[in-house]
Amino acid sequence: MIIDVAERLTLDGDLDLTIGGLRPGNVVTVAAALRAPDGLRWSSGADFAADEAGTVRVAVAAPLRGSYRGADANGLLWSLAPERQAEAEASHLLGGLEPLDIELTCGPVGTQPTRTATVTIERIAQVTVRRAIQQPEFAGTLFTPPGDGPFRPVLVVGGSGGDANEPLAAYLAGHGCLALALPYFAAPGLPDELVDIELEYFGRALRWLGAQPSAAPGPVAVAGRSRGGELALLLGLHFGADPVIAFVPSGVVHAGIRRGADGWLSDVPAWRVDGRAITYLAHDGGTLEWRDGAIVCTPTYLRHLHDWQRVRAATMPLQECRSRVLLISGTNDEVWPSALFGELAASSLRSRAGGARQEHVVLPGAGHRFLPPVLPASVTTVRHAQAGERLALGGTPSANARSGRAAYAAMLRTLSSGSAEETP
Repeated sequence: MIIDVAERLTLDGDLDLTIGGLRPGNVVTVAAALRAPDGLRWSSGADFAADEAGTVRVAVAAPLRGSYRGADANGLLWSLAPERQAEAEASHLLGGLEPLDIELTCGPVGTQPTRTATVTIERIAQVTVRRAIQQPEFAGTLFTPPGDGPFRPVLVVGGSGGDANEPLAAYLAGHGCLALALPYFAAPGLPDELVDIELEYFGRALRWLGAQPSAAPGPVAVAGRSRGGELALLLGLHFGADPVIAFVPSGVVHAGIRRGADGWLSDVPAWRVDGRAITYLAHDGGTLEWRDGAIVCTPTYLRHLHDWQRVRAATMPLQECRSRVLLISGTNDEVWPSALFGELAASSLRSRAGGARQEHVVLPGAGHRFLPPVLPASVTTVRHAQAGERLALGGTPSANARSGRAAYAAMLRTLSSGSAEETP
């Protein structure tokens, strides 16, 4: 038995695993195992039948049985499941930058012994420079590609968990962007909660990033997810960030989020600009819904859409936004109805003059989080850092993995095109 597979894999890559030296029809078991940096073990596996040439090429062979269905080059990777679910929900595996070593085990088949190979997933390009930035008015992490530039500058913001989303910034730097990951609460020197966050904080970071010697001239792009997607739209509207990449966003401004399980049920502003609270849709009625011990927030957000007058007051006037906008949402989002919120935003954007400067990518079956398909997608519930409770994200592992590839491709396509001012 012979294993042929590349030793290193990027986040955009495919696990091109080929097993040769078999007899036609031989069934071989392929197992994948990951020992995460926090010690948690993840595993997947599938059985394949050798073709007439005595070969199994995983990228084009549908497994007979296993942890995923249908031919999929990365099925063994995105279907990796944790040994202990509770630990995986609180794990920082998907938020890290460390390389991940996947051990592949093939066989045995008949008298042929087991064969193994190790594939390393690189989550940050080896030539990317990661540098902590400490300015008087903000702090973040800058990821710089090799060379002198010019590079498209991108401000990357996190969501309601308070993370700075360094993995996305690192990914963008690997594709030629000068990316600044910027935390804005739940970090030293910043507010404790997603409440009363001043947009001017981001405006200063946008100006600083655009003024860097290696930054390409023109507007600075912004990318954010969830409440960070809502924020990204606001930064396009108020500060001209361009383009705007908004993952699972909302064009309706929502209330702030306090710590604790009931933090979503609040009547406090999330954002302020020019010293004033931005009009928001309060979430001060009812209770949160739970399923299988996890909070399902989408019903809460839908319930607060019933008063259309209040919704209209909290809807961003995106018809006034001059930026190009990419909206990416999932149809099975259980954190909030991102497909509906995204379409409301897209409708407003389409009313602009020259309304072709926006795109809404709706991903069937996807939940609130989709990642590059070489990363595990089997965990669809997380322990929310601010709520301290389990939170349902929605989507199926296969849909989230498939959607991750589509979403990242759409983001890179948008960033590689010209600015709104250059678009006819």
